[in-house]
Amino acid sequence: MYYETYGTGQPMLFIHGNGGSINNFDNQIPYFSKNYKVIIADSRSQGKSVDDEDGYYPIRVIQLLLFIKTFSMQR
Repeated sequence: MYYETYGTGQPMLFIHGNGGSINNFDNQIPYFSKNYKVIIADSRSQGKSVDDEDGYYPIRVIQLLLFIKTFSMQR
């Protein structure tokens, strides 16, 4: 799962919609990264993330939950 981080502080995760990419957040990053650790991620098989053949949505959910746990984020 491809991601980028900006700023420091409490983590704030930005997730794009289906067919999008981290580029959807170009305008929000400068504002929010002043006070937060902004984490932008490309979903499985989208943007710069590794493409897989199935793109099965339950797998995307599991991957996202593991990603959140990695950064010690609270829901």
